[in-house]
Amino acid sequence: MYHYLAAFQGNLRSRPQEGKKGISPFLNFGSSSFSTQAKNSFNSVAAQAFAMLPGPTVACCEEPKKMKKDLTKKWYYYSGPPADARTLKRVKLFSGSMGTEMGAHVAELLGIGLARANLGQYVDGEISLQLAENVRGKDVFLIAPTTTNDGWMELFLLTACCARASAKQVTAVIPFFGYSRLDQRVAREPIAASDMARALEEMGVDRVVSVDMHTQQLAGFFRCKIPADNVEPWGVAAGYFAEQLAAGHEGRAVGVTVVAAHENHMKRAKTLQGLLARRLAEHYPQWGQSGDGGPVVSVAAVSKMRTREDHSRGVHRQLIGEAKGEICIIVDDLCDTGTTLVEAAQLLKEEGAVAVWGFSTHGRFSGDGARRVSQCQALDYLVCTDTIPFQRFLGEDVLNSGKIRQLSIAPLIAEIIHRIHDKKDCDDILFPSSKKKAIK
Repeated sequence: MYHYLAAFQGNLRSRPQEGKKGISPFLNFGSSSFSTQAKNSFNSVAAQAFAMLPGPTVACCEEPKKMKKDLTKKWYYYSGPPADARTLKRVKLFSGSMGTEMGAHVAELLGIGLARANLGQYVDGEISLQLAENVRGKDVFLIAPTTTNDGWMELFLLTACCARASAKQVTAVIPFFGYSRLDQRVAREPIAASDMARALEEMGVDRVVSVDMHTQQLAGFFRCKIPADNVEPWGVAAGYFAEQLAAGHEGRAVGVTVVAAHENHMKRAKTLQGLLARRLAEHYPQWGQSGDGGPVVSVAAVSKMRTREDHSRGVHRQLIGEAKGEICIIVDDLCDTGTTLVEAAQLLKEEGAVAVWGFSTHGRFSGDGARRVSQCQALDYLVCTDTIPFQRFLGEDVLNSGKIRQLSIAPLIAEIIHRIHDKKDCDDILFPSSKKKAIK
């Protein structure tokens, strides 16, 4: 069962301030499961607690909105929990407030409990943190998507707290690396991705694991003694779409084209193309070749021309490749406003695509992005991974539309955590397009 972690174990702590006294609810993250009774009683208990507060308060999180998460029918990387639970006895797994759902799922897959930490905010908005478990000499993993400034601050404090508490090693697992788009030098602007990396180093991190960084070069922002691994989700995506194709077309092979949302994503598209062709050939042999003996999966790209110096508007899009009569899968690393995805889907339909699917590793959905995607008639559906818990921010109409699906990569994260702790090879996860098998 997939456990959603909300703050069903709460406590109240006071922090004196100048001129007034303030009490703010501090939420206890870390319980690997919770009872139905606790779930049902949370709202009433919280309401009574809030009613007693003398001043403004800031709650750290609300009960997450529930959204069906998809899993692949086969495990393509996840090898299951360790046969001997003692191999992970020195592992402590914590999560930030934006990583509670994934943290719970990863802990369950590893067969360990999610470590407890009292994480919240004071009435003035400052973050409070106290580890509720001993980490001395432990191998600590922190699952913390950095979608907001608070997410980064939580990760900084968690890292420093574990380092000062004598953890043997602190690994920051950052499903979504915030500020990653600010990775180039522009006159009188910060290279914010590099600045975040330097700040995390100063907090005492020993290793970084992230998922589909905006560019591979981001790993180079960390010093050599701090390994930074970029986990690519394309193997899981390939398995998912292979299963969708086989189930939806009853084994009848049709043409499939993987389309890069723009030229910069051509490498991602080619990686997914190769892995999808391999998955189809391995598990669904009837999809291995098209009628003329050629590969059933091809690749294309949407070329986007910009004319304004501030790059704020694409004025012309052109398809490089063929889409007529094909099932097209648009590939992007981030869906934010949804404009790129929607316009690419419309172009593919105009070019004769029979179906248009989308895959974006990170579902950010700023502004009306989610509604724009859900209302796009040219797009059949969009699949995003759970690197960002976007279901917390979407309206019920969008959640119920079925246009946006969430694919869990928690098994992939669980596997790489297990391998890092056991010092095993991770190349088949970090470089899925390579045909080299992992070294046992």
